[in-house]
Amino acid sequence: MQYWVHRLVHRIPALWRFHAVHHSAQNMDWMAGARMHFLEILVLRGTTVFPMILLGFTQGAVNAYVLVVYLFATFAHSNLGWKLGFFEKFFVTPRFHHWHHGIEKEAIDVNFSIHFPLFDKLFGTHHLPENSRWPEGYGIGGRSNHSYFNWTVAMQSASEVTRIHRACTTGSNVRLVASPGETSRV
Repeated sequence: MQYWVHRLVHRIPALWRFHAVHHSAQNMDWMAGARMHFLEILVLRGTTVFPMILLGFTQGAVNAYVLVVYLFATFAHSNLGWKLGFFEKFFVTPRFHHWHHGIEKEAIDVNFSIHFPLFDKLFGTHHLPENSRWPEGYGIGGRSNHSYFNWTVAMQSASEVTRIHRACTTGSNVRLVASPGETSRV
């Protein structure tokens, strides 16, 4: 379920605008996993927590699940350069997820899995270069309209907000990903 929700937030422009907050981090580290618009948090956690509650999972089980999800997100977004070999075949790792956030053309619309890369393999979106290569850069862009910009200010670091705002309002020459699947220079 989370694979498809994640894929949809990349495909549907109205949802992408919220998810773009998460992808705006230009440096991937453990904090990037927590960089999310509050509405996206409600949608993502709602697609798993509400069904768990309806299926009768105890409060303790739901709490444990949420804790594991946040710890795993911290791990997947971390800048640990470890080679995890066998583990990479079955679980999302930092290198796998970094390719989802990469700015290279080959990194666009790949690696949507949250925990298990099997889903990307099944649906043709798996990308993990054999040569242990990592993406050269991270981030997004796009011309945020002012109302959306105001919504995301609280979620952005001051320097990044300033950079994005300048790029959107002055036409400066900053490389940005305009929307899922395309890049542009602003």
